[in-house]
Amino acid sequence: MKYGCNKLKLLVVAGVALSSTNLVHAAPILPGDLLISEVMANPGAVSDTAGEWFELFNASGGAIDLNGLLLLDDGSDSHVIDNSGPLLIAPGEYFVLGRNGDSSINGGYTADYVYSGFTLGNTDDEIILSDGISELIRLVFTSGSNIGINGISAELSNLAGFPPGQDDYFLTTGFTYGLGDFGTPGGPGNMPLVGPSPVPLPPAVWLFGTGVAMFMGIGRRRKLNSSR
Repeated sequence: MKYGCNKLKLLVVAGVALSSTNLVHAAPILPGDLLISEVMANPGAVSDTAGEWFELFNASGGAIDLNGLLLLDDGSDSHVIDNSGPLLIAPGEYFVLGRNGDSSINGGYTADYVYSGFTLGNTDDEIILSDGISELIRLVFTSGSNIGINGISAELSNLAGFPPGQDDYFLTTGFTYGLGDFGTPGGPGNMPLVGPSPVPLPPAVWLFGTGVAMFMGIGRRRKLNSSR
């Protein structure tokens, strides 16, 4: 029944998006192209109304247009991203969506886009991005996860992983922003002090590094032999 209600809501909100002449629809986005890379569900320096935000990361090889996408949860929250034109994220870029765009009262972060009609629960909630037909990404977190801890954002530990679950997020306790909450809105974070292990290097990078080390070692041995 819950799925059916959410599906009906998607169709209703999609109808709003399609009926608006100001919306430019995003190009098809494949699973894994967009990741929810960081979440501040429970700010400590300011109220939730002012300080909630979450961050997206473009893991694809091309620019992604967010304009016209739908921001939802499994409840009644919904928002159509309306920028009155393209809202692009370049490859490898971070993008912050927040409830308040005034950095003087939102805790000190810079919002790339301000939404309304959507809030983040402190103990459990969902963040869903949809194109109106299918879900592009869904993050579900529940009580006991790192998401929702007061004053500390939770950051995705593996930007190559899809789909991410709540256990893939660690506390960003290494950096503060603005008025002192912990987090890295709009940029890469720190290695986890708690949580999952660091992301291993891709094989190509490891092989390249190994090759360079071997080459340097051979060069040093030749230099030593020639000096004897």
